[in-house]
Amino acid sequence: MDMEIVVGGSYLEVVDLSGIDVDLDGYDVYMQIREKLNESGVLFGIDTEEETENGSGLELDIIEKELTITISAKDSMEMDVGRDVNCFWDLRFVGEDGNAFVLFPASVCKIKTVSTRIGKDMIPAE
Repeated sequence: MDMEIVVGGSYLEVVDLSGIDVDLDGYDVYMQIREKLNESGVLFGIDTEEETENGSGLELDIIEKELTITISAKDSMEMDVGRDVNCFWDLRFVGEDGNAFVLFPASVCKIKTVSTRIGKDMIPAE
């Protein structure tokens, strides 16, 4: 599943997990966005354990088998690398018993930088 995030905008996606044949009770979910596939540095990360101070996070609904991805406009500003870029992301599910699996490995996350031209200066759109 590919994503597109506009720097300065919020992002909301509800992911259908009904095709996963695992009881997700007791699982935490972690999402990381990296600029390069084999890079250890994380451009942005969220999880189900707690929201960021700006309200971004993951919410796992084990009854409906859905995962809600929320990225706030303020947090998307942290992803500004000064140009449009294709990054990579995935979801890692980790159970209380240590079992783990990855969903959407190496999926593309396009981060778009939108600017408004005023005179000779480029000012990021709000």
